[in-house]
Amino acid sequence: MTSGDLRFSHILKVAAKADFEQLAADFSTGNVGIDRFLRDDAIRSETIANTFVLWRPDAIVGYFTLQNDATAISRKYRKDHHFLRGGVTDYPAVLISFLGIASKFQKASFGRQLLLTAMTMAYEQRHALGAFTILSVEALPSSIAFYEQFRFRQYGRPNGQTNKFLGITLAEIGEFLAGVA
Repeated sequence: MTSGDLRFSHILKVAAKADFEQLAADFSTGNVGIDRFLRDDAIRSETIANTFVLWRPDAIVGYFTLQNDATAISRKYRKDHHFLRGGVTDYPAVLISFLGIASKFQKASFGRQLLLTAMTMAYEQRHALGAFTILSVEALPSSIAFYEQFRFRQYGRPNGQTNKFLGITLAEIGEFLAGVA
């Protein structure tokens, strides 16, 4: 696959240009929830979240979904990152609610490419999106190390789950992206 074959688009543009239903039906990450969201919910959810797709005419390579959120951040994370004091525990966030790469394209840096794109979009649109403090993700245990490579750090844990809430502040995104450039 050459880079000229790849396209990056909002999901509604992909759906208009390709046989999206077939491409989505063929998409498989090995995680039923991630696959199901793309196939069944991503287009219907466009009023509350934006899904972006890396694709070529014959396959969806991967995707991510961004949405506004408010998230509770642990006292330690707030202290380490000099967040507001005075009883504020929930902060505005942009949540990466889904990020998935088709199994046949995994281990080819597409996850890295999509996460960097999500980080760049959030950072560049930080003023247009409204005030938010952190880019967050509820990471599966198998993906925690991946996000930590990009300076995401744990700021909470969903009740009784093995997933972890990971985040990166806007300042940290800016510093990270400056080091990647």
